[in-house]
Amino acid sequence: MKMMKLIFAGCLLASAPLSLRAQDANPPAAPVTNQLFSTAATSPRAEWQRRLTLGPGDVLNISLYEKPDSAKTDVPIGPDGRITFLQAEDVVATGLTIDELREALDQKLGEFYGSPRTIITPATYRSKKYYLLGSVTRKGVYPLNRPTTMIEAIAQAGGLETGMFEQNTVELADLSHSFMIRNGKRLAVDFEQLFQRGDLSQNIALEPDDYVFFASAAANQIFVVGAVGGTGVVPYTPNASLISAIMSSV
Repeated sequence: MKMMKLIFAGCLLASAPLSLRAQDANPPAAPVTNQLFSTAATSPRAEWQRRLTLGPGDVLNISLYEKPDSAKTDVPIGPDGRITFLQAEDVVATGLTIDELREALDQKLGEFYGSPRTIITPATYRSKKYYLLGSVTRKGVYPLNRPTTMIEAIAQAGGLETGMFEQNTVELADLSHSFMIRNGKRLAVDFEQLFQRGDLSQNIALEPDDYVFFASAAANQIFVVGAVGGTGVVPYTPNASLISAIMSSV
């Protein structure tokens, strides 16, 4: 539960700090698709990258070896996780790797061709995604079509939401109450350390179906009441003081 700050006749309670702007770490966008297979990364690939499976929404280019007339481009994996190529109809693709799907198609097409050799190349990956919600500029579901860190994900979403207070730009995210969920469990990611202190050990790589929520700092408010020139509610800022809060309420 978020703490509320109260000034009564000149008493100001402590509050949680806001963050630095995530937009300051805005790396250039990288090309899509086959970077999931890249071996040039500085850190070891995650398990989901080492065994990259297919899913609904992925699009493939498929052909038979030495049969150019058989080529089919932009073949989608349907919502039911199945794919159709030539006489191989409704072949389950979800959960399979490219090599495993190739073997399944070879087996099915073997009923119609002599020793078929299926060639599959990925066109677009859309089945892997992550969720970024809360106090970010562009909330939504994002495709995980390349290795993506926390900083990169927030930069792609336009950074954290900001607002104006006393002619200064302040962020509207409460990092102390923001969180990340993976496989139904909350991860120990310290967003304050990452965005306020530049601790890159907290800049973890995202995985499929990760859920990241940045809590709103709207409830981080200062209530000014009592024997003062004006009473009311003013937003909290990291440099808030008793005098600045009272003057803001006048």
